[in-house]
Amino acid sequence: MRNTIPALTGIRFVAAFMVLLNHLVPVTGMGWFDELIKSMNVGVTIFFVLSGFLIAFRYFDEYAENPKWKRQYVVYRVARVFPMYALVTCGTFIVLWHSAKDPRELMKTFVLNLTMLRGFSGKYVYTGVSQGWTLTVEEVFYFLAPFIFLWSRKIPLLLQTLLFLLFGLATLYWSGLMSVREVWICTFFGRSFEFLCGIYLFFVIRKGTFKPRFRVTWVAGLLALGLIVVLSRLSYAPYTYAIQNPIGLGVNIYILPVAIALLFWGLIHERTWLQRMLSTKVFEVLGRSSYTLYLIHYGAFTGLIHSYITKNFFLVVLILQVTAILAWKFIEEPLNHYIKDAFRRRKPGPHPPVAKSNVL
Repeated sequence: MRNTIPALTGIRFVAAFMVLLNHLVPVTGMGWFDELIKSMNVGVTIFFVLSGFLIAFRYFDEYAENPKWKRQYVVYRVARVFPMYALVTCGTFIVLWHSAKDPRELMKTFVLNLTMLRGFSGKYVYTGVSQGWTLTVEEVFYFLAPFIFLWSRKIPLLLQTLLFLLFGLATLYWSGLMSVREVWICTFFGRSFEFLCGIYLFFVIRKGTFKPRFRVTWVAGLLALGLIVVLSRLSYAPYTYAIQNPIGLGVNIYILPVAIALLFWGLIHERTWLQRMLSTKVFEVLGRSSYTLYLIHYGAFTGLIHSYITKNFFLVVLILQVTAILAWKFIEEPLNHYIKDAFRRRKPGPHPPVAKSNVL
């Protein structure tokens, strides 16, 4: 597994950079190219599948053996995600405050953003740090993951996906908070298959019975690229993005994750130039700073760069990447370790679950 983690860390950067391209590449007027860039939002799907696999890999066996560490698990997950999100959110709303027409509404939006509750409202889901809607999806998964592991002993993962979707529709759609499309696209309940696809990949690897006679990396990679091209042809009017198209929704949420999971299998088991490249120190640093890059690449921070420094795409990307690396090194990681250490000092308990080297 030592050779696996760096490659999958590098994949995090690839996913983040795909989303960045989707948001920042200027419109060229070349229809096919512009639509292809728009389809780069599938980087979110890569994130979700990867999260499912990594959480299962790190915690499945430990949860099964010692369910008493739930609170520590939650604290550690929040420590990884929330501090940087809170800082970027506060900075964003400080910028927005200067142009606010309704300060009371802005404060309400700020609270919903800071608590991540905006991810359960169609009205507020894309407000503030707009790309941060995915973090509500991630946090719901983190909360439910131990239960998913427990339920998986009796309820197949595919059936769990259906139950999550029905629950989301029953609570968010029928309460009027979100439309059916918003529940399907913007919540864990609609996108649980992507996470559970990653969990299933862990089960397959753990079992060790999948031994194909072909190069999975290249087959899965070509399949994923082909599906991205298909998605680029499905964002015609009235659909801004392919995932809003019923056909694109099915491809994005239920077919593409399978190709991505197969690609991850290849990166874990096959020595290829792609695995070696993603395992380099450069991609490790890029991957570890990709969360901050994802948070700052679109919104108030980029707006400030455009207003006061440059609008050149390549320079903007360079500034964003350097900022992300510095913020990861000197803010994100120190805060993460500080919160974990503070929790350990306050309440001694079992050490946090760690990946077992003999899983694979």
